[in-house]
Amino acid sequence: MMRSNKKASSILMLIFELMVAIVIITILLQVAQKFGSSEAASQSRIADDLAMMVHTLVAAPGDAQAIYPFARLGETFSYKLSVDGVEVRAIKSQISIEQRTVVVPDGIELSGQIDAPKVLCLVKKGQKIEVKSCE
Repeated sequence: MMRSNKKASSILMLIFELMVAIVIITILLQVAQKFGSSEAASQSRIADDLAMMVHTLVAAPGDAQAIYPFARLGETFSYKLSVDGVEVRAIKSQISIEQRTVVVPDGIELSGQIDAPKVLCLVKKGQKIEVKSCE
């Protein structure tokens, strides 16, 4: 009759459980990193930033200019300012659109569209705010 060693089997089970836990944690970290650095997340952040920049320019007295500090993301998107607000499109896929509604006082005009700028600027001249390339 064979006797099983309970201590050895419990140690083997512990090692197996640790290996499975490490694999699961590694997979979860990789997925989280992909979501955190994805183009969609960047596009959403940029749309929020541009909407805040428009609000800042509306509040600024006189003429002003705001430069958006890009890393490498600027050249992958198209930007549009209109009565509807701020629109950021992915150039690679025209399906991916992020829009933010911007409420501005009467008399302020939002305009302009630019594709893949190296440096993006919002320029306020009088009652008009326009998106431009600052190159």
